[in-house]
Amino acid sequence: MGGSELDNGTPISSKTVQRLACDGTLCRVLKADSVVVDVGRATRAVSPAQWRALKARHRTCAAPGCDRPINWTSPHHVEFWARGGKSNLSNLLPLCYFHHRQVHEGGWQVVRAGEGVKFIPPDRVIPKRVRGPGMRWAA
Repeated sequence: MGGSELDNGTPISSKTVQRLACDGTLCRVLKADSVVVDVGRATRAVSPAQWRALKARHRTCAAPGCDRPINWTSPHHVEFWARGGKSNLSNLLPLCYFHHRQVHEGGWQVVRAGEGVKFIPPDRVIPKRVRGPGMRWAA
């Protein structure tokens, strides 16, 4: 668990920080003995022109089989920005909230494959919620 927290003080994992900051502005505050020693800013935001280009290139979420419209997505860095990935068009894909979370926190990977990308599921089996015979979902 990293030393990150939301504005209200709720602690969050480093994977959640990566997802939340994938297309946003991150404010770094370093403390030593409860004293702020440095405040820095880093931006990973996509420009309006890049967002228009993504919309022209994609009509929906870039995840295979996802039909969520482009306006329900946010830009994702294929090579994570925190690991040196650039905020250029060739490194960006539109992902809906569900698939963005799967990539950052669910173990899915997006890797370059020739001219495109490939989505690789996690190695582990993710249990699926099922109903028993004759049982109904609660309302």
